[in-house]
Amino acid sequence: MTQKEQETAHVRGVWAAAGCQMVFGLVFAFALYVAQSRLGFGYWVLNLAAFGPLLAAGATLVIGRAAGWPVLCRPGLSFDLRGLRRSFALLCAGAGIAAVCVHVYSWLKWPLKHAIVEQRPHPLLSRFADPAWLVIWVALGLVVTALASEFGWRAVMQPTMRQRVGVVGTGAFIGVGTAFTQVPWLAGMLRRYQVFGQELDLVLYLIFLVVAMIAMSVVVTATLDPMEGGRWVAGAAFAWALHMGMFIINDEEWGRWQGVASLAIGALILWSAVSAIARYGLPGELVAYRASDHALEENPAG
Repeated sequence: MTQKEQETAHVRGVWAAAGCQMVFGLVFAFALYVAQSRLGFGYWVLNLAAFGPLLAAGATLVIGRAAGWPVLCRPGLSFDLRGLRRSFALLCAGAGIAAVCVHVYSWLKWPLKHAIVEQRPHPLLSRFADPAWLVIWVALGLVVTALASEFGWRAVMQPTMRQRVGVVGTGAFIGVGTAFTQVPWLAGMLRRYQVFGQELDLVLYLIFLVVAMIAMSVVVTATLDPMEGGRWVAGAAFAWALHMGMFIINDEEWGRWQGVASLAIGALILWSAVSAIARYGLPGELVAYRASDHALEENPAG
């Protein structure tokens, strides 16, 4: 086999592994959501569909290694200073997007249907039925589900795809997978459509959901790409902060497109900010850079 043939086979193997993991992720996520619906256990406490990407990653590793695909598993369990800084930055970014969603509602004067914790059916013991306990259980449940889903996306799919695919392409592909494994959100969208029958709302919801998830995924992919340690945990930190904020707002699960539209706006603002920093540097660095340019213009000889 020539070198060109080897490279072609490697590219095909990467895409075969990514496609296999994507299909398995969707199947497992929907199956787990159906199972959870039959069990009657509240997905706002522990969303079983979030384990779909984790199970898909395991299946892809088994199948891929048997088929000779170049599947990688690199969670980056070690931590360094860069990993800590980027994990904290992603944690703040996730919380920031949720905060932007609230402000978007205020700017556009959309009615915000936030979560009324006291009215949530509680699947746990009655002595934990206090709203404060529910928020605590949700926070803990989101830690588990964020780690589960991000292991599939960030520890397996991202390093596998980055062998042959760029940062934007990898992030966009993972973003599409993330969008369609948000099964409780999609279920809320379909329930609303069944009640009101508005096709435009359905289309807008899907468009804004995919745009939001792609924008966020590209930013997270670019942030994690140079990291050797902490990749998995940093991705989970972003997912935890984002979903914790969205639980408090709780509009996307009603199937209203405004919830995911505000999420898309927040994600695009984040993408724009990160792109500007990547191109021009941080504000302090930008001032220093412009000052040096000005000095060179006044004294070209140096």
